[in-house]
Amino acid sequence: MRIIGIDPGYSSGAVGVIDEGGAHVYDTPLIGGGGVNCRDLLDIIQYHEVDHIFVERVGSMPRQGVSTTFKFGMGNGMVLAAVQIARVPYTLVTPAKWKAHHRLPKDKDAARARALQLFPSLSSSLARKKDADRAEALLIAAYGVDAMRGAHVDGMTT
Repeated sequence: MRIIGIDPGYSSGAVGVIDEGGAHVYDTPLIGGGGVNCRDLLDIIQYHEVDHIFVERVGSMPRQGVSTTFKFGMGNGMVLAAVQIARVPYTLVTPAKWKAHHRLPKDKDAARARALQLFPSLSSSLARKKDADRAEALLIAAYGVDAMRGAHVDGMTT
């Protein structure tokens, strides 16, 4: 089973892949002026021939500026467009759901620490505080693997 987890963003974000060969992580490919490079994201999805994609369901943040909110929403839309063009089944999962599954607090560094536990072979890709998006993408993918296997996920069996 090959699963992708995506932590969307406009000028950041990441893609985590879990398959039989292990785990891989990528920064979300970006275009020069800002925004997601949908073609390169599609290439990542198609290269790994994934069975399912789990994308974090995002929304605006309190006290976030209008311009920032617009850009973030646009980045999320670009991610979802690439996912739909790939013709791979996908699921939107809230941060609360996948974080509860991993028993994580809201702290981004806790996600990085957990990802390092689960994916020690990727320690060089998760070494810096700013690698939190990579860690979250991997944990979203790990949540997806458990959900696809029918594991007990956040109070319900999927």
